Amino acid sequence: MRVFISFEGFCEPFDIPPDQTVGGMKQMVKDHFLVKLSDDKQVRQFLELSYGGAALQDNWALCDVGVTCGSAIRCLIKSEQRPVIRVFNAVTGETLPIMGSEALLHMSVATLKTVVSTQSGLPVSTFRLSTHTGVQLYDCNQLQDYAIEVGMA
Repeated sequence: MRVFISFEGFCEPFDIPPDQTVGGMKQMVKDHFLVKLSDDKQVRQFLELSYGGAALQDNWALCDVGVTCGSAIRCLIKSEQRPVIRVFNAVTGETLPIMGSEALLHMSVATLKTVVSTQSGLPVSTFRLSTHTGVQLYDCNQLQDYAIEVGMA
């Protein structure tokens, strides 16, 4: 079946089998339009296909979501900001994402505790921070003193 993909001002026809998955269709779009997506520690880019205003999941077959011959599918490059670090809260079992730039790794542990307190609602005096290996973080030191890198938990 022939469908039309709208991507960055272009609308191109694609001949695809009716049982083609959305993930396979994304690969066809990347190959046809020579799309390069970044996937680094700070930002992840990905393609999103939408039909009828709804985002399509990679494992869906196009025929199962009502895509018929002559349909137009919209394709966008989306970006997702990744947290600089993640802080695991052992009390609630939740992981708090700390967003920002790599410059946050130069903040003091005391400043990070304030950020964690603000996000979690716990008073600063009720918790301590440690690395995933159990090394306790002291307020007067900076995060970089503990070899904490972007994306660490």
